[in-house]
Amino acid sequence: MVESPTAGVRLGTRRVTNCRDGATVLRWAAAAYLDTEKSFRRIMGYRDLWLLHAALNDATQSEEVRVA
Repeated sequence: MVESPTAGVRLGTRRVTNCRDGATVLRWAAAAYLDTEKSFRRIMGYRDLWLLHAALNDATQSEEVRVA
Protein backbone atom coordinates (compact mmCIF):
# COMPACT_ATOMS: atom_id res chain seq x y z
CA MET A 1 0.00 0.00 0.00
CA VAL A 2 2.90 2.36 0.64
CA GLU A 3 5.12 1.37 -2.27
CA SER A 4 2.64 2.16 -5.04
CA PRO A 5 2.21 5.88 -4.24
CA THR A 6 5.94 6.27 -3.65
CA ALA A 7 6.75 4.72 -7.02
CA GLY A 8 4.20 6.98 -8.71
CA VAL A 9 5.72 10.07 -7.13
CA ARG A 10 9.19 8.93 -8.14
CA LEU A 11 8.03 8.55 -11.75
CA GLY A 12 6.13 11.84 -11.70
CA THR A 13 9.01 13.88 -10.35
CA ARG A 14 12.04 12.23 -11.93
CA ARG A 15 12.69 15.04 -14.41
CA VAL A 16 12.08 17.86 -11.95
CA THR A 17 15.38 19.45 -10.98
CA ASN A 18 16.64 22.71 -9.53
CA CYS A 19 13.63 23.66 -7.40
CA ARG A 20 13.65 27.17 -5.98
CA ASP A 21 12.48 26.33 -2.46
CA GLY A 22 10.72 23.76 -0.30
CA ALA A 23 7.27 24.97 -1.35
CA THR A 24 8.03 24.06 -4.95
CA VAL A 25 9.14 20.59 -3.93
CA LEU A 26 5.93 20.09 -1.93
CA ARG A 27 3.81 21.32 -4.85
CA TRP A 28 5.45 18.86 -7.25
CA ALA A 29 5.12 16.00 -4.78
CA ALA A 30 1.44 16.80 -4.14
CA ALA A 31 0.74 16.96 -7.87
CA ALA A 32 2.47 13.61 -8.36
CA TYR A 33 0.46 12.01 -5.52
CA LEU A 34 -2.80 13.33 -6.99
CA ASP A 35 -1.87 11.99 -10.41
CA THR A 36 -0.89 8.61 -8.93
CA GLU A 37 -4.16 8.42 -6.99
CA LYS A 38 -6.08 8.03 -10.27
CA SER A 39 -4.56 4.58 -10.79
CA PHE A 40 -5.41 3.21 -7.33
CA ARG A 41 -7.89 0.37 -7.07
CA ARG A 42 -10.61 0.04 -4.47
CA ILE A 43 -10.34 -2.54 -1.75
CA MET A 44 -13.01 -5.22 -2.11
CA GLY A 45 -15.50 -4.86 0.72
CA TYR A 46 -14.53 -1.28 1.56
CA ARG A 47 -18.17 -0.46 2.30
CA ASP A 48 -18.13 -2.93 5.19
CA LEU A 49 -15.05 -1.55 6.91
CA TRP A 50 -17.28 0.18 9.46
CA LEU A 51 -18.15 -3.30 10.81
CA LEU A 52 -14.47 -4.01 11.42
CA HIS A 53 -14.04 -0.62 13.08
CA ALA A 54 -17.02 -1.24 15.38
CA ALA A 55 -15.80 -4.73 16.32
CA LEU A 56 -12.31 -3.44 17.12
CA ASN A 57 -13.75 -0.64 19.26
CA ASP A 58 -15.93 -3.13 21.16
CA ALA A 59 -12.97 -5.43 21.77
CA THR A 60 -10.83 -2.54 22.99
CA GLN A 61 -13.52 -1.24 25.32
CA SER A 62 -14.23 -4.66 26.82
CA GLU A 63 -10.51 -5.19 27.44
CA GLU A 64 -10.27 -1.80 29.19
CA VAL A 65 -13.14 -2.78 31.46
CA ARG A 66 -11.39 -6.07 32.36
CA VAL A 67 -8.14 -4.30 33.16
CA ALA A 68 -9.83 -1.67 35.33
